[in-house]
Amino acid sequence: MQLKPEYLQTPRYKALIAHWIDGGDNTSLPSYPGELQYEFKLLVRGSRDGFSAATFHDRCDNQGPTVTLLKVNNSKHVIGGYNPLSWGSTNSWRYTRDSFIFQFNIDYKKKMVAKLGRVIPACSQYAISDSQYNGPCFGDGDLWITDDFNLTGSCSCNKESYEQSVGDMFHRESWDSWNGKNGTFAVEDYEVFQVIKLRLSDQ
Repeated sequence: MQLKPEYLQTPRYKALIAHWIDGGDNTSLPSYPGELQYEFKLLVRGSRDGFSAATFHDRCDNQGPTVTLLKVNNSKHVIGGYNPLSWGSTNSWRYTRDSFIFQFNIDYKKKMVAKLGRVIPACSQYAISDSQYNGPCFGDGDLWITDDFNLTGSCSCNKESYEQSVGDMFHRESWDSWNGKNGTFAVEDYEVFQVIKLRLSDQ
């Protein structure tokens, strides 16, 4: 993972995301647990490929499970989500109980702070919004990336379908500094990774 090399390339943080994919709920790992069970293959990067919904779907549709990472503009926040299904430009809601959203603050008092929000079971039918006109969207507004992600107001987060919001995870002064008053923000950069489950023979 390339977004913040000193932060997201390290096995420890890859392992944390893998831990969440496997159903864990810890928000920190005291040590790197060993060989990862997953490979994270980069499909798209905004600063390299562009920030349009069309580019996202061209690179990410029909690729199986993915992890999306978004660096929020003018902040130290990385937010994202895991979709266990394929993106597919179906213009429909997608049902799953295994998706989640998350937030990292990469320099909160010089230590990593993370929060995890899984989809609310009763809202599972709204877990994923799969529209050809938008980028990756989670829940009924929980984390929505529309088009031209790097423009002000193109992204939003409002708690609806997930247990935690990516907008209420830190102290108010930190949140207000980049979220504004209407839950919208712009993306400085973003990446989507295909999540490949490794066989024992692949490790």
